[in-house]
Amino acid sequence: MDRGSSAFNKGRIHHTNAPKEVADAYANQYKADLESFLDTRAQELVDNGLMLLQIPVACDVILESELHPGKVWELLESCLLEMTKVVSNLLLLESAIYLKRLDG
Repeated sequence: MDRGSSAFNKGRIHHTNAPKEVADAYANQYKADLESFLDTRAQELVDNGLMLLQIPVACDVILESELHPGKVWELLESCLLEMTKVVSNLLLLESAIYLKRLDG
């Protein structure tokens, strides 16, 4: 990073209240790092395996005053329950196909 650049965030470790150029630099680096992380994790998964990520983020839609520590867990719970329904339906479908083939 060029120390003379408007994206240089001297003396800071985060981009809160920083100029747009700093936030853009953080976003670009985050994108590159996350892509690298996901590519690496994808190589470790078994075929058709699942990976769960919990990534804390700052949301523009929900006011901070409306957030509580359990909100993240509520969202995670909702996602896991939905995934369970999808997987259950897929298993039922596979089972029905198997039985149909078995009966011939």
